[in-house]
Amino acid sequence: MDRRALRRVAASRTASAVLRFAGTSYGERTARYVDVLNRLLHNDSGNIGLNGEAWLLSRLDSVASIVFDVGANSGNWTHEALERLPHATVHLFEPIPETFADLLQHVGDSDRVRLNELALSDESATELLMWTDGRDGTMSSATAPPGTSGRELRVRCMTGDDYMASHNIDHIDLLKIDVEGYEMQVLKGFYQAFARGVIDVVQFEFTLWAAVARRWLADYYDFFSQWGFRIGKLWPRDVRWKDYAVEDEQFLRTNFVAVRGGSDAARLLGAP
Repeated sequence: MDRRALRRVAASRTASAVLRFAGTSYGERTARYVDVLNRLLHNDSGNIGLNGEAWLLSRLDSVASIVFDVGANSGNWTHEALERLPHATVHLFEPIPETFADLLQHVGDSDRVRLNELALSDESATELLMWTDGRDGTMSSATAPPGTSGRELRVRCMTGDDYMASHNIDHIDLLKIDVEGYEMQVLKGFYQAFARGVIDVVQFEFTLWAAVARRWLADYYDFFSQWGFRIGKLWPRDVRWKDYAVEDEQFLRTNFVAVRGGSDAARLLGAP
């Protein structure tokens, strides 16, 4: 029997043994361990210091002076940005009242932040329907209720384009978006800014919330390609740039980076 045949037999026997193991208490426990390992191997981590977010900020130190944090939550990412981008002004957007209060306490004493108790969307409406998890409000979404304990509320919202115009902002060096499946609506609200070529880098989350919102990673590739951006997945010490492939449609908690071709940021991040 040649090596290829031996590998097939071994694989078949391994699969058979695993399937017999599945469904047992030990099998379920092993599956949980394997799931955690799989997530780590795909860089599914909320630790800013480990998952590449801190690295990205450090790489952009010399070019990032205007930064937007959309979905700022209690300010952990902004705190890291203030540390690693000492010359940057950060515009924060957090519409949930309880979370905004935490944000104000966490970073509100910095003269380099601009706090906004509102949401960004694809249209400037009077209100946007959102839900919170019903506890401290740190898990909230405009996509769907986070869970059975979710409560409904309506918040102020506007487009990114309107915000830029009303605050005389003509360029965004880094736009970070973490809004639980509502990322595409936020991006579309910056349509004019993208058309003018005045946004250089976008960091956005692609998670299970994208599935809830019925968004594919392909939608983001299509959106950014029209503006000459390259997309890559963020890893602890680099961005791995690549063309779209259907196998990339994995609804884990991962961050992607889109960078405008020809910008200084593209050079710093090694974008092709």
